[in-house]
Amino acid sequence: MLRNLKFFWKLMLLAVITPVAVMITSALAFYQSNQIKLEFDNLYESTLIPIINLDRGNLNQERLVSMLLQLASDHLSTQERANMVQTFRQVDSEMTSIVQRYEEEWQSSQNNALSARLAVLGRGDLQDRERNALAQYHSGLTSFAVKRDLVIDGSSQNVSVLMPDLKRIGEAFDILVEVNQEFAGIAEQSAQS
Repeated sequence: MLRNLKFFWKLMLLAVITPVAVMITSALAFYQSNQIKLEFDNLYESTLIPIINLDRGNLNQERLVSMLLQLASDHLSTQERANMVQTFRQVDSEMTSIVQRYEEEWQSSQNNALSARLAVLGRGDLQDRERNALAQYHSGLTSFAVKRDLVIDGSSQNVSVLMPDLKRIGEAFDILVEVNQEFAGIAEQSAQS
């Protein structure tokens, strides 16, 4: 069929087909780049933001230890102690809200795609470690909450009874960060493949 066309019409046909082919190729490239962007946005939102928040929660736990040591000392004036107690309560509340948000938004068992990927890779143990770390956090927090008010209100200056609980909370944060870093690695590999 093309053999019967004159040279001019062959050029005209080429002039029409070339822009159409370029437009189709551009549209496919744009679609693929959007898919990659969505994959990496999902990676960021589902794995990196929880790590940043868990690190902040761990930092809050360390701040609580420092503040408890200061509250136990006799060197604070009444006003300084009141300010420290107010700051302590805020930091404690922020730490608790970070874990609550983690459980509501980022816990791996709520992410079906990640759970399926972990099952395929045989890494369901990561979700077990996550659950155990959250249980350890709640256990430490429950024990800590009962004792902290005695130190805060000044009834007791024995801060050492709180340290094992805060240590358990800190270890739970460390495990959660470690597990989420592994989740991030798995999600990144999945996004790249």
